[in-house]
Amino acid sequence: MAALLVGAAITFSSPAGATTARTIDMVRRAGHLSCAIIVEQEDFTKSDSHGDLSGFAAPFCGAVAAAVLGDPHRTQLKGYPDEGHALAALHDRDVDLVVGVTPDATAALLRHLRFGPSIFMDGQGFLVNRRLGFRAPADLAGHMVCYISGTPYDDGIADWSTRRHVAIRNDPYQEIGEMEAALTTGHCEAITSSVSSLAGMRAGFHGMRDQFEILPEMISIDPVAPATRDDDPAWTAAVSDVVASLVQAEQKGVIRDEQGRLAGDPAATAELSAPTPGLVSLLGLQDGWAARAVAASGNYGQIFAARAGAASPLRLPPGLNALWNNGGLIDGIR
Repeated sequence: MAALLVGAAITFSSPAGATTARTIDMVRRAGHLSCAIIVEQEDFTKSDSHGDLSGFAAPFCGAVAAAVLGDPHRTQLKGYPDEGHALAALHDRDVDLVVGVTPDATAALLRHLRFGPSIFMDGQGFLVNRRLGFRAPADLAGHMVCYISGTPYDDGIADWSTRRHVAIRNDPYQEIGEMEAALTTGHCEAITSSVSSLAGMRAGFHGMRDQFEILPEMISIDPVAPATRDDDPAWTAAVSDVVASLVQAEQKGVIRDEQGRLAGDPAATAELSAPTPGLVSLLGLQDGWAARAVAASGNYGQIFAARAGAASPLRLPPGLNALWNNGGLIDGIR
């Protein structure tokens, strides 16, 4: 194991004494932002941590492009099958930014990465048939709960069941399609996986999807965030500030209207457009960057509603993805 760790460290280490140009300058010279997102594969892989959040992640790429380049369409989206491939591409400088990965201390150390503020609070949850009347995970005592074996959710349900003294019956599966069929036919009374995955499964039930619901309580939290390389703290700060601006816009009631213009409280709108001379020199962001980001993608709540919430196929309630002052955990900081 020691040899493997040393090898990994060598593989992902930066050359000693290497100097790099500022990422924001390289993006401007290229004329586009190269942004990696995770695109769910048709065949379930046990390395998948989340469902398909590519549609949710893309507007954050556009917001960064708008802030830096003035145009959200100057974004080159690159899809990767899992987080490992996306983070490797970031380390190898094939992309400027990854949006939609789980912050991981080991990956940060070995691949020289930094993670920004959480943009989505995922976690292990349960998909159930409404007619069974379950309201909380504890109601599943004595019932059949199904999951894909060999995944984190296999261990997660076992740990939770032991810790909470909730005895369940379980049936592990190797194929997600077979497990979904077992739920719709009633053999499985619940499926456990990440909430984003469960929402995608439910959306795939089409005419039957309203018969199923995701229990509001999760038994773990697995946040999703943007990632950057650690050799350019100014770029990391710029990306984090863009995310924070989207969150603050929601908090202050500033929205993107149907014409792509800012609307809402005049003082808050003016604040987003105000000159920021300190950030120009420190981070390379030009005046009006926050207003451009919000005008391009909407505030955080608008992005969530359109891409993961009630107006999207996933139909997720905000829950922990509400702002910190409205019962959630989204604050644009951590």
